[in-house]
Amino acid sequence: MLEQEDGENWGQSTVGTVGTVAKPYPLNYAMNLGRGQIIEDEGGPPYIEARVNEHAQLWHYRSWADWMAADSWADLKANHTQVPSGAV
Repeated sequence: MLEQEDGENWGQSTVGTVGTVAKPYPLNYAMNLGRGQIIEDEGGPPYIEARVNEHAQLWHYRSWADWMAADSWADLKANHTQVPSGAV
């Protein structure tokens, strides 16, 4: 388990995933998945009030996949993943 501010540890743990023993096991990005309630406040953008979660990382990788799958800027703009609502 690593905390969010452990950037150097994240980097080194990423290097460690290419080993013979670790390689067959996928990384788990499901911390608190399905328990984050999106709060829509008139004073700012929607946010998730949670003490521990990986929602930013999940959204980052989902957005990255959209960018990689798009054939053009117009395609990306028309077919990107919508901002979630409710619980994530």
